[in-house]
Amino acid sequence: MASSQPSKMNKREATLAFIEAYRSLPELWDTENRHYSNRAKKAAAYDTLIEKLKVLEPDASRESVVKKINNLRSTFRKELKKVNDSKRSGTSADDLYVPSLWYYNELLFLVDQETPDKSLSTLGGLPAEEDEDEHNQCTVSVNQFSDSLLINVHKEHTT
Repeated sequence: MASSQPSKMNKREATLAFIEAYRSLPELWDTENRHYSNRAKKAAAYDTLIEKLKVLEPDASRESVVKKINNLRSTFRKELKKVNDSKRSGTSADDLYVPSLWYYNELLFLVDQETPDKSLSTLGGLPAEEDEDEHNQCTVSVNQFSDSLLINVHKEHTT
């Protein structure tokens, strides 16, 4: 009796086809793309991805496409962090972390989208001790964006 589920190889091929289609639709992932905020363009792009996902999930919907994209990107982001941490640790080129995620190279087009904005500070970036010098002023601004908190620290030396 033949299974209606795609084989492991067919799942890989279908996932690669899904990733390739996603890459070809920058309005969904490239925040610099002029159509990134265009709802009509994004809806058409999601329709394209729904058709690609139907190979893996016959009942695919926009919600399942968004979930698939989030799962792929989240797993990619974890591997990218391991790679970057390995580079920063100062290990030799022979000991650098090699990604084990089979589709890692296929998602490298997202690297610029996954890199945090360098102008933002996080709590980990705060100085460990306070400077009591009266000529130094520290300005802290706190902004709340949906469920996350953003803290910027700006230190000035005044004379």
